Amino acid sequence: MKHTYVQIFALILLLGFSLNAQSATFNMDEGRDHGSWASLKLSLGAKRFYRAINSDDYSDMRVMVDFDADKCEPELDIQIDFNRSFSESESLGLREVDVRVDRKSIHESLMQLSTVAGDSTLYGYVLVGDMPRLISEMRLGKTVRFKFEMPDEGSDPLYAELSLDGSQAALDRALALCKRDQPGPEEYFQEDGGTGDESAADYF
Repeated sequence: MKHTYVQIFALILLLGFSLNAQSATFNMDEGRDHGSWASLKLSLGAKRFYRAINSDDYSDMRVMVDFDADKCEPELDIQIDFNRSFSESESLGLREVDVRVDRKSIHESLMQLSTVAGDSTLYGYVLVGDMPRLISEMRLGKTVRFKFEMPDEGSDPLYAELSLDGSQAALDRALALCKRDQPGPEEYFQEDGGTGDESAADYF
């Protein structure tokens, strides 16, 4: 029997694993479709990040790669929608998850899970040991698959697979948008460019 992904993560939630999360409504801008993937910019005040996302393959599951404006380095996230809101923010800890593009080497990873009070989304932050290699594979691959291990012995693992059609264009554009918005060297020579309290470490 094939489980829906709401059922998959409901099973995980019942086991009481958890992690703190932050939830906020970001403004979306410069969105563009690239087949099964899309790219866009999100901002809230001074906070900005740039996203490549697949939201086509599952109605209740999204896989995304975010580039934070500070460093433009990729982070892999998974979001699952539920049909109810969570009553409190909870830390759901670390779960094992394997990631594989086509038949390339498996990325044995961990995923931090979290819920936010009043929100119906379960947030997963995937800790990948070799993120540059995974991103390279996702850019050129056809399918990315996830294997979620269940914590109780004897239970079968659960799987998801998503198309990588358009992933290269979405990833490249999200990174390009991030790099475009990076401050240029001229900013560091403007009289109002800093507070005067920065240490040398603040520039690295």
